Amino acid sequence: MKRKRLGRPNVLDDVKQASIVALLSAGCSRRQAAQYVGCAPSTIGYLAGRDRQFAKRLRQAELQTEVRPLTNLMEASGRHWRAAAWLLERQFPQRYGRRQPDLMTRGEFRDALGMLSETLSEMLPTAQQRLMLRYRLQEVSNAMGHQPRWPLQSPRSNGVARRRCATRRSKRRAVQ
Repeated sequence: MKRKRLGRPNVLDDVKQASIVALLSAGCSRRQAAQYVGCAPSTIGYLAGRDRQFAKRLRQAELQTEVRPLTNLMEASGRHWRAAAWLLERQFPQRYGRRQPDLMTRGEFRDALGMLSETLSEMLPTAQQRLMLRYRLQEVSNAMGHQPRWPLQSPRSNGVARRRCATRRSKRRAVQ
């Protein structure tokens, strides 16, 4: 004698599960697949959490929708330079991505900051002022995630300039 299951029957039987997997592999979203089979999108996620086989089939179907266009794009990049350029722009945006003409690269920023440092250093009368300027510009460069090309003159003087700079900053804050 077969035991009768108690509780609510499964909303997603084997036929509906197969339909969901087929829809996902065709490019539909989980929401669209749920709407097609007549369930809530959360039901698909809930069943995937309980049924490892179903979860595996869902992952494979979703990955298949990504792999197919990428394969087509890779094949097209061998024949069409625009497809290759588009692919490079998306895979390596730092090197091949479009930049706005008024933006600087890290190297351009570092070079401009070095030129600014040299120009302003020539205008300052004392070595202490020049060192403090370089230290402040180095702080700006570090805050932007860059390492400046110019070295500070000596570790000892660097500490002195840092303390003096910090003291002046705290005095300015106290005045404001």
